[in-house]
Amino acid sequence: MKLKRMTAALLLLAMLLSCLPLGVLAADAEPVEAEGTVDTVPAENTAAGVTTEEPVEEAAISTQAVNASGYFYFSAETANKLLIAPVRIAFTDGQTIRQALNASKYSFTTNGSNQFITAIEGVNGNYTYGSTPDGVSIDSAANTVTHFRFSEASNSTPSSGLQTLMQVMADYLEEAADVQNAAADEYQAAVSGYLGVTSESAQSFAAAITAKINAYKAGQNTQYTVTFSGYSGSSYTVSATNDYGKQFADANHTGTLQLPAGGYLFSVRQENRMVSGRIKVTGPKTVTASLPSGDWFKESTLKISSGYADDFDANCYKYTLQNHIATVQVPDSFTGRLYPYFELSSSGTDAKVKAVYTDVNGASREKNIPAESTATSIDNALSRGAAGNTVILRASKSGSDGYTQSVDLTLQLDRMPTLGSLRVTNAADTAQAATESFSSTRTAYTYKILDSENTLKIYPTATVSGSSITVDGKALDADGSATVMISGETTVTIQVSSGEYMTAYTLTIQPGQGKKVTFNTASDVTLTVVNKNGEELAYAKTVGTGGTINYLYTLVPGDDYSYVATQGTYYHAKKSFTLGSNEVIEVSVKQEDWLISLALSSAADEKYKGDIELSPSFAKSVHTYTATVPDNSSSVYVWRTNSRGSCAAVYSMLSTASDCGKTNEVALKSRFEGDGLAKVLLPGSAYGNTVTIRVAYTDNTDGVTYYTDYLVSLERSLSLKNISTSFNGSSLLLQRKNSQQTGYSMDENEYSILIPAAATTLDLLLQKHTESPKYGDTDNGYVITVNGKAVSSKDTATVDLTGTEEEENVQIKVTNKYVPGASGDYVITVKKAATTSVTFQTNPKNALIYIYEQGAGNRVWPDEDGSFALSEGFTYYCSISLYGYAAQAGTLQIVNESGQTVLRFGEEDYTNLSAVSVTLQKAAVNSSIFELGAEWANFRGTDSNNGITDAKTPVDALGGMLYWASHLGNGWDTGAVSSPILVDDCLVVYADNKIYRVSKATGEVETEGDMAGTSSFAINGPTYADGILLVGLSNGRIQAFNAKTLESLWIYKDPVGDQPNCPITILNGYAYTGFWNGESKDSSFVCISLTDEDPENEMEEKAATWRMVQNGGFYWAGAYACDDFVIVGTDDGDAQCSYLYLLDPLTGKVLDFKSGFDGDIRSTICYDDVTKAYYFTSKGGTFYRAKVEAQNGSYAITACDGLKLDNGANDPALPPMSTSTPVVYNGRAYIGVSGTGQFTQYSGHNITVIDLENWKIAYKVPTQGYPQTSGLLTTAYEQDQDNGYVYVYFFDNYTPGTLRVLRDKKGQDEANYLTSETFNDETYQTAYALFSPNGKQAQYAICSPITDSDGTIYFKNDSGYLMAFGRSIKKIEVTKQPNKTQYNAGEIFDKTGMVVTATLSDGTTRDVTDMVSAPAGTLADGTTELTLEFGRGQTMYRNLPNGNKMTAGNKIAAITTTIQIRVGDTTDTGALTDNIAWSFQPSSNTLSIDGKIPEGHKVLIACYDENGMLTKLEIRTISGSVKLPSSARIRVFYIDGDSRPLCGAAKVLG
Repeated sequence: MKLKRMTAALLLLAMLLSCLPLGVLAADAEPVEAEGTVDTVPAENTAAGVTTEEPVEEAAISTQAVNASGYFYFSAETANKLLIAPVRIAFTDGQTIRQALNASKYSFTTNGSNQFITAIEGVNGNYTYGSTPDGVSIDSAANTVTHFRFSEASNSTPSSGLQTLMQVMADYLEEAADVQNAAADEYQAAVSGYLGVTSESAQSFAAAITAKINAYKAGQNTQYTVTFSGYSGSSYTVSATNDYGKQFADANHTGTLQLPAGGYLFSVRQENRMVSGRIKVTGPKTVTASLPSGDWFKESTLKISSGYADDFDANCYKYTLQNHIATVQVPDSFTGRLYPYFELSSSGTDAKVKAVYTDVNGASREKNIPAESTATSIDNALSRGAAGNTVILRASKSGSDGYTQSVDLTLQLDRMPTLGSLRVTNAADTAQAATESFSSTRTAYTYKILDSENTLKIYPTATVSGSSITVDGKALDADGSATVMISGETTVTIQVSSGEYMTAYTLTIQPGQGKKVTFNTASDVTLTVVNKNGEELAYAKTVGTGGTINYLYTLVPGDDYSYVATQGTYYHAKKSFTLGSNEVIEVSVKQEDWLISLALSSAADEKYKGDIELSPSFAKSVHTYTATVPDNSSSVYVWRTNSRGSCAAVYSMLSTASDCGKTNEVALKSRFEGDGLAKVLLPGSAYGNTVTIRVAYTDNTDGVTYYTDYLVSLERSLSLKNISTSFNGSSLLLQRKNSQQTGYSMDENEYSILIPAAATTLDLLLQKHTESPKYGDTDNGYVITVNGKAVSSKDTATVDLTGTEEEENVQIKVTNKYVPGASGDYVITVKKAATTSVTFQTNPKNALIYIYEQGAGNRVWPDEDGSFALSEGFTYYCSISLYGYAAQAGTLQIVNESGQTVLRFGEEDYTNLSAVSVTLQKAAVNSSIFELGAEWANFRGTDSNNGITDAKTPVDALGGMLYWASHLGNGWDTGAVSSPILVDDCLVVYADNKIYRVSKATGEVETEGDMAGTSSFAINGPTYADGILLVGLSNGRIQAFNAKTLESLWIYKDPVGDQPNCPITILNGYAYTGFWNGESKDSSFVCISLTDEDPENEMEEKAATWRMVQNGGFYWAGAYACDDFVIVGTDDGDAQCSYLYLLDPLTGKVLDFKSGFDGDIRSTICYDDVTKAYYFTSKGGTFYRAKVEAQNGSYAITACDGLKLDNGANDPALPPMSTSTPVVYNGRAYIGVSGTGQFTQYSGHNITVIDLENWKIAYKVPTQGYPQTSGLLTTAYEQDQDNGYVYVYFFDNYTPGTLRVLRDKKGQDEANYLTSETFNDETYQTAYALFSPNGKQAQYAICSPITDSDGTIYFKNDSGYLMAFGRSIKKIEVTKQPNKTQYNAGEIFDKTGMVVTATLSDGTTRDVTDMVSAPAGTLADGTTELTLEFGRGQTMYRNLPNGNKMTAGNKIAAITTTIQIRVGDTTDTGALTDNIAWSFQPSSNTLSIDGKIPEGHKVLIACYDENGMLTKLEIRTISGSVKLPSSARIRVFYIDGDSRPLCGAAKVLG
């Protein structure tokens, strides 16, 4: 045995060594280990029940240099998070390990006193470090270690296997990008499995990465000649990029490439023409691909503008065009969107054009640009500055060889230098006003100046620093000015230059004779005069008679001026004037208080008036006030009354945009509500503002406006957006000091929490305001300290507690770096509760125990020994349950009874808390519940949540028809009919407070039951399993019903409540589903046993097996469940962070999770067994793929990648949302994607097909409305047709709710099954419109189609109708007679035993007996024939194709057949021979034979049932009568003595 083990170890070692790169084996990079310690298996610590890492051989601690490579290998982790995956940390001679770490790009925080590392990358932890060689201090020389690791383990020294893995992972990051891409999956698997990895597993991860890298590199060594036929020569550029991003070029222009085996995207280019496509190289090959011919662009039609639509032509830029490159001259002051216009030639008409460029943020962009349009922009291609850009307009289409042909028109966006500002002053440094207002793109200005001015100084400033400026050919002086001499009308030329471009500005100076003007005012009046640009003019000041003051100005006749006179600070007079003949202007000010009342509010309604308090209180004689506005609000409304004139509020705007700082004046006119001040404050901002309330009136006699000002200083009180507290990962409930309410409120500053007394730390998550930084600021500037210490960059803080029962206070202070005087303070009082250990002993032993604290809702998890730590003063809820048993559930408390600690569970008290015995009783059997067949039992019809069928569904409009439409619900909310499922050959739906079994043949209700309430929006259908139906009801309820009788079995009521918007998943007797109660509120994901625990109680209240509470909740988020785990997605909640959770099915324990998705996950998780992956979508517009693998005795999400979806907008504000659960088949995924407006038709909505193998969008096809639900895929035609298509069905969520079908197969890269639809004079090629509900049935549709084995599609929409759409019926016929065909007058036709078969439009047949009926009413005497009709009285129509367009509502003519019956007392007769006859009376079933039967001959009377089985044989040799049993057919035979027939058989009946 020992020999075998040694042999195995040697083989493993040989395998590992053969896989490792030479660098790993280099002796100078590894410490020497003792013999016999290589890859030893880690020992299991049976006492602790855990597996430890391999012990490392102890060696002498070395201070000698062991590493001359200039770097060491490093990683850092907490107990549950890998902070820094293994990397190389570079060091220089003389640096210590600490210094090398601090010099790296990573952050390390020390506690200051003893220099312990307390936080890494902003994450606090109880870190230890270890090294190779072992025992080296962090302050030792960096060259004394080869490996260094931080973790929270007691021993962080890396095992030998981990050393290898650290080295391989770090070296991986140094490889070329294509090499990294080749081994990306293996590297990611190592990252995911890094925490707690054993030495053996680490070696395996390292070997996998190394093997993949070596295999890829080895594959690059063998290259094959790939010839691109006809493309040798210097005019051609041939290149290819492999699947991992490595590029290969034909440097010698031979028309060939040397390529290793693999997949490639090739391109051949000649000037502006290109052909590209995918090839697979397995050996030498020749590629024949045609370049496009002809000029696809009409280049002479090109225009580039900064304006669109009506403003397009006025804002076009100049350009030069040469060799298909348009060099466009764009001012360097421009930032924004560019709008191209171009036309395509006849050879390029069917090409699609995209703008291809790199935006100012470095992101690669592609955007569809339609020809002959002035309204589609190239976004974010330029910013203000000298940097230009290149944009390629690429027209592409598929060539006859299947490759993509492209023609480029290149836009070279060069920048024209401009002036950013221009100031002209006279000798007194007074700015002169131009007739025109300044703009960087306006190049001509006129200045009217006094003729006394001989010189002017001109201060031009370039938009972009570095541009050179000359004035009349001369450089600027050191102060940035140029002095020009003025003699008569003078022209000044300013040139700004950068590179090869120059822009000239022309100033025309027009001197004129000045006129002296005197303004005569009272002695305490100050006066200013400004020109039209607002520049204050110089003056002389003298004392006049009577103590008046004279202000003396020299002004230019004909120019516009205005004056403002101020007396007593708040009283003013102003007038605008053009200088005329007056040389003396008398100015006076009215010192009158015209404001009668003033108040502020946070809303316009009168009930809020005064809720923003003024200090001091208003008095008409007081002109200065202060008001404090919380930073979480930006709304300020003004209430005022004034005795004279008009009133306005004047202030500088606060904004996130460029209008920030501009003066805004709001007229205050309202009498019955407050007047809002737009942009007076920013939400979530510390910036205050000053508002001037100005009461003014204009004296019509002299045109002077008099006004009085009141100043209101708006200050801000600072707050946090949210505070949450937790202990050991469990949330703690904040109790507000000044009310009985709980939870954080921006209006409260003092709180308390209750925490176990033994707790030594408290975790805080403090959310700052980040929503609206002021224009020019990089952030909102908030700074938070906790107990005087700054919080981490992630806004988290860990507070140390004493661990005693003494109360403690936590002080939180909020300040702002931009507004130093603003602040806010919070106090959290930490109250303590003692803990007690409780251990349950359950029977059965595997019963599931679930406990949560009812105040905060936190789950209490058992310790490793199975005990629960509970605290006195808390009230818990406990359920102990198991499928098949009656649960025990109720409140749970630790109480003190006469000095003894007691556990009170429901009504029972337990004193032995180390052995609390609970026995579950086996649930009584409900004999009325039994298993039923189900064709479509749940939301997606399969346990994998992949909506795939092999049924022959309709695939073209004429091949399908509406069979029936049944009105069962009303509207789209609580009264709506639900989506259907198929159970026991019936549709099961609910509407309002009823649940129904509906005939799938006719739409008629067969059975109905009462629900305990309505479902919030009837979004989901019921779910079936094990004879039970489950329905989600409003207020967080799940009700169970007997699937056959629809009688209630039990009801679950969630303590949080909320909307039941998620599908219900069932596995192994347990149901899983989530609830939702708003974007930022908590909601539950719950596991419930299906067991009917009390068959006598129809409304028994079910206890949850477990619950998980999540902020943001669960909306349309259906789970995938298997024996090992449940996987489900969430909304993103307050933190704008959605999660993908991996949960233990029986306990709800989080096995793993991923976060960072771009928006709510509102799709069910779909599993594809072929790719072994899980697929889902997000509202942020991404399609995701996740992998789950067994790891360290549990399961983990080992990979998760996303593919950005597309709705044509390429705008983060208008994301391509998707709530569609993917359908995955044959390496393709199919989903519905939202356009730019969720309820705006033809706004980019589409069905997207994803190529999973190449991880890209294969193509997308437009739809009228958002395909908001999920698709149905049929494989029925895949093998029947040479083309191998599958068909995928989606509904538009827009009236009429069109059912569309996509035809697709692997490798397809564009839609080929289309309908032409026109809206607002624009035509769209949409996904094929298979069926459009019409009339009363037309409405929005949030329903995923389902089907039965016959291929009939069942669905509902917001019209309240449930509908069935199936393959078209060509004809019907009776293929089996009913048991009864003879009736008395007044009886009703009975079709028992009858079979009616339909021939469908595709030539196949199906049984439609249940869909066929005879006329209602009783049968009349003498009736011999009945007309049977398919869908009698039903609504039947279809879409009618007209070319590639569709007309809805084409009615179906009646489809009928006949059946022969007899009504009344009739006799049928016939003859066997001339001498022998028969007669039959159906009413009495009597058959008579008349005539003489010759001797030896016989008459045989045979009776048969509906199955053709002989039920009676009567032999007659003489005439007479015989009474026969009821039969489906009766035949009479006449034979001779040798049993030979003497005539044909007589058909008496049937």
